[in-house]
Amino acid sequence: MNNPPVAEVRSRSSKLHQYFGGSSLWILTLLCLLVSAGLIWWSMPTRGTIISIRFPEGHGLQPEDTVRYRGIEVGTVESVGLDETLGEVDVHVLLNPSATQLATEGTRFWIVRPELSLTRISGLETAIGHKYIGVSPSTDADARTAHHFQGLADVPVDTLSDSGIELILRGDKRYGISNGSAVSFRGVEVGTVLDVALAKDGRQVHARVRIFDKYRDLLTSRTMFWATSGVDFDFNFGLQGSNFDLDTESLDTLFRGGVSMITPGQGDPVSPGDVFTLHASAEDEWLESAASFSPTSVVLRGALPVTVTWKPSGLIRGYLGEKSARCNGVALAHNGVNSVVFPADVIENAKDEKELALTVGKETISIEALESAASNGGLLQLETGDDLDAFDTSSDLTSMDQPLECLAVRQSGNGKTYFHMSIGANSIKRSEDAKSWDLIDFNGDRNVWHGAPVVTAEGGKLVGVLLILPRQTKIVEVGNVPGSDSN
Repeated sequence: MNNPPVAEVRSRSSKLHQYFGGSSLWILTLLCLLVSAGLIWWSMPTRGTIISIRFPEGHGLQPEDTVRYRGIEVGTVESVGLDETLGEVDVHVLLNPSATQLATEGTRFWIVRPELSLTRISGLETAIGHKYIGVSPSTDADARTAHHFQGLADVPVDTLSDSGIELILRGDKRYGISNGSAVSFRGVEVGTVLDVALAKDGRQVHARVRIFDKYRDLLTSRTMFWATSGVDFDFNFGLQGSNFDLDTESLDTLFRGGVSMITPGQGDPVSPGDVFTLHASAEDEWLESAASFSPTSVVLRGALPVTVTWKPSGLIRGYLGEKSARCNGVALAHNGVNSVVFPADVIENAKDEKELALTVGKETISIEALESAASNGGLLQLETGDDLDAFDTSSDLTSMDQPLECLAVRQSGNGKTYFHMSIGANSIKRSEDAKSWDLIDFNGDRNVWHGAPVVTAEGGKLVGVLLILPRQTKIVEVGNVPGSDSN
């Protein structure tokens, strides 16, 4: 009889063999599970930062509404409810991972809602849609991280306008001005009212205003402020008839109040926080004195009016009468000799005509001098006998290594007043010939500014001459003006 088979029992060398039967496929399976778990973990989005904001009112804010900065969603409202005292609304917000830097001390939040006024319309998308929370980041680079914030009741006024210098206006009454009222200079809005409140002693009203940076040159220690709220009625009745005058800055001023300012003359520079008096009305002498005020710290000079007159030649053309062309000139003083530099194209149409006359300032230049004029870079240079308020070529000239803030200067028709026009550094670029600078989007009138001297906005050094050509506008550097020391 055959014996049945007998199983041979062997002891396992380790627990691993006991569980996995000695197969290496289990190790590969385990490795795949770990890799899959890691990929799932890494693909999950980062949650972000949770912050809480307390607002005086909820204004219909709901969970899933957004937080926006510069029109971009940077967070989501997770919950809205009353705080423990029932006095405020407690809002919990989840900031996106890319916006966690908003969770710092000094960041401001407010609920955007519809606003409609005579000069401003905002937040209308929230009238029928979802509300959202606006945000203004902290400007402190060293601000610490924060998770609890006190929300604002209204949008901050300073987020609606440009940066600028803040001043305090001190008046006997409020005069009808309020937060957001405009500050105007000759009817042009140059600033805004940030806040109006009683002084600590209760005897005066303090209005905190901001004058925008681009109008800062309008301010000096002699600047006067007055309220322009309401309407000024003037009704006259007499035997010769009657008249009715109504005077108000704008409809917005009529309802919200406003502040006007004027600078009667040159004064000392103004610093942030300086205090000025808020007057009830303007005085006539302020407006009269302001006619001679130049809103820049630079001493304006060196510009001259240049006029060319001629009579067309030919039998028929002679009956057309006298013609003329005008431009600006730049007065230079070189080694004790005065001269004027002006665009050469002003005489192109007249150089072959008869009875040609050239007037620079109040001086008439002879035709012989015009024929011997030095020419370079589209400019002519003539010696003059007048004692001019000229740029000294040894000390008043400079060159630009890079674009600078500049001013174009011209003289009034009566020769008593100088005017200027700002030229921003961002509108200046080096030309291809590297001998001049091109101006981008220049909108000055050729009849007014062609040939005007261009000076630096800081220091008033002469940079070059403004040429307004048919297809381009450029600044020809003084180094390329004939006869200058830097030539």
